[in-house]
Amino acid sequence: MLEAAASQVPEARMASALRFAAEQAARLAAPQRALAAAVGRPRRRLPLLGPTAQLQAAVDEVAAPLLQQVFGEGAVEGKADRGALIADVQRRVLRRLRERGLLGGGSHQPALEQQQHHQQQQQQQQQSQFLEQQRQQQLQHTEASALQAVDIALSRAARAAAIRHGQRLDGRRVDELRPVSAEAGTLPRVVHGSALFSRGDTQSLCSASVGPDREGPSNDEALPKPPRQLYLYYSFPPFSTDEVGKFGGPNRREVGHGALAERALAPLMPAAEDFPFVARVVAETLGSSGSSSMAAVCAGSMALAHAGGWCGCRINSHVRVCLLVLQFLGSRCVDA
Repeated sequence: MLEAAASQVPEARMASALRFAAEQAARLAAPQRALAAAVGRPRRRLPLLGPTAQLQAAVDEVAAPLLQQVFGEGAVEGKADRGALIADVQRRVLRRLRERGLLGGGSHQPALEQQQHHQQQQQQQQQSQFLEQQRQQQLQHTEASALQAVDIALSRAARAAAIRHGQRLDGRRVDELRPVSAEAGTLPRVVHGSALFSRGDTQSLCSASVGPDREGPSNDEALPKPPRQLYLYYSFPPFSTDEVGKFGGPNRREVGHGALAERALAPLMPAAEDFPFVARVVAETLGSSGSSSMAAVCAGSMALAHAGGWCGCRINSHVRVCLLVLQFLGSRCVDA
């Protein structure tokens, strides 16, 4: 993963900077490799844990006709519908494997302590029968390994559909974009500016408020940081991916993605001497199917522009470029 920040830099200059960074990284790696060679310890080869060839072949045979419903003609477009269909394929594959006698009853083997406890509780005439049952269960494949084999079959089918037929998971062609829409002024004027940006199942709602610099967040850290003109708060609640979870403080992912989106919006702010104010952008991820932080950038730039004429030509031109791209894609654009 490469992370960089730039402001209107030509592509050739950016490529030159990446080559320079790669050269410096190679210089840092050279003494580490020399040290490893001097020690001379052999590299450890860790075995890959996965389904056996027999189980994978059985899963491929059973899942092949079922995967046509997921990646064949008329594939479902929604992420939730596709997930429900894949879950149904998993259940049907597990049922077929149980009918063939290739799958054990549980996802893991009983612990040795549990086996000893059961053996002590049973009478002498039942011990031989119990041990034979455990031995037969160990010869069978577990449910966890079968589900892992199904995931491998899904990956192979998705890759084959993209390479051979030029089709994505949701039925789109490889050169076809998801539906894109943007709307400014979504929220009431309680906030200074707001915008809603959608791309496929990914949707971000941003609100922007502006105040004097003295009302900015106070710096209570041990090491003082230079004041900023823009503060972006990125939220990724569990319901954005159809999950149930607790709400609390921002996690590492939200902090990192928020910092990335803030770095993208910071160059759009006017100079401090021309604009002695602080802007606060709150990005709420309403739905996610990838690139939710970039959706926050698109919605955040429109929310800042909607906040008023103070934004200057840089934000206005940035939003105009976004709208031109949306019009080029034939999407719905609403300008408040």
